[in-house]
Amino acid sequence: MTMSLRRPSSCDFVTRLPVCDRESFPIYREFSKDEVKRLKDIVKTGWYQAATSQSRYLRAYLVEREFGTYSEEDMFWLLQSGHFYDAKNTFGNEEFYSEFRTAANAYVKVAKPEDQKLVLLLAAFARVHFGDPSKALKMLGSAARIPTPDTPFFDQYAKLVRACVGKPDVDKCDPNYLVTID
Repeated sequence: MTMSLRRPSSCDFVTRLPVCDRESFPIYREFSKDEVKRLKDIVKTGWYQAATSQSRYLRAYLVEREFGTYSEEDMFWLLQSGHFYDAKNTFGNEEFYSEFRTAANAYVKVAKPEDQKLVLLLAAFARVHFGDPSKALKMLGSAARIPTPDTPFFDQYAKLVRACVGKPDVDKCDPNYLVTID
């Protein structure tokens, strides 16, 4: 997998989250006829127009926040997918990270312990790339306090993230750098 925890495949050429050319709208799910009517108004708003220069994953998240049909878990994974498939436009981006932090905090409150730990580790890696090593270390510490003795993967990934703290530009800390974790 990669440092962002994306699993590479032989299908990586597939377009993830296609975008409608006319309105730069990310097609992240099927919409009902009523929702399509509402989308026509949404794409005309100032906040949506401002978001067209941002990652398509951020636009999808902002639209879904308007609809309110996704769970905290789904909202988090929608943004984490941006880290998986659009790393150059998401890691280190202030607007994206602000929303990612909000989504991660919301999901951590309702997630089971193993998922809490995973979210904290992913958020720590994002913090590394946002240039906030002290917060990244704090998140790694919080993750370490969640016991997962049957899942050594978490500790192995935490060690890799910790090695990146303060060094986000090192090759092995690139979100797309391939790593082996048991």
